[in-house]
Amino acid sequence: MAELPFVFGTAFNDGTGVLQPDELPLSELIMGYWGAMALSGDPNGGGRAVWPAYDLSTETQLVLDLTTSTESAYKSAQCDFWDSLGP
Repeated sequence: MAELPFVFGTAFNDGTGVLQPDELPLSELIMGYWGAMALSGDPNGGGRAVWPAYDLSTETQLVLDLTTSTESAYKSAQCDFWDSLGP
């Protein structure tokens, strides 16, 4: 739920989730990815960093933060924990 202010660029009705000025570009970036995905089924385009297709062998992911980056096996220890709980 913490991502919703970034997706919609606004605070919650209760006043929480207010974005800081340095977070506004990230919000615009996320809105661009969501809009492109809704329009075409592909989040890429519009001059944004390329969102790589997921590949299990490299686990390459786009990390959306104040500085956007592409990482391999990002937070893999935490993800491996959740994977261990599945069937």
